[in-house]
Amino acid sequence: MEALSFLNDLQESGLACEISEFNFRLALDEAMENAISHGNGYDAAKKIHLTIRGFKNKIDMTVEDEGNGFKPETDPRMELQKNLFASHGRGLCLLNTLGSIQWNKKGNSINVVLKH
Repeated sequence: MEALSFLNDLQESGLACEISEFNFRLALDEAMENAISHGNGYDAAKKIHLTIRGFKNKIDMTVEDEGNGFKPETDPRMELQKNLFASHGRGLCLLNTLGSIQWNKKGNSINVVLKH
């Protein structure tokens, strides 16, 4: 996976050294899966744009799909207690636990910041 190689290169250069590979991979997998399934509706003709930037003590990643977006502030899946044992709907809560998250106005782009 190119993203893991990118993380390793960042860490070898002295950036994002405290970011665990596990948390990085989990956050990236969750954000990408949401973009593929919820955003683009598994439409292979739609693209996903990924940007990953490394800093001294953090990783900043943005995943943007070509879907219609959603309003995260009104999405009940953001409440972990309601979805703790659900078969779906924990990804956004998980991302929020791993780092800080923000969306664009349209709701089709998520920015995840992982810190040590």
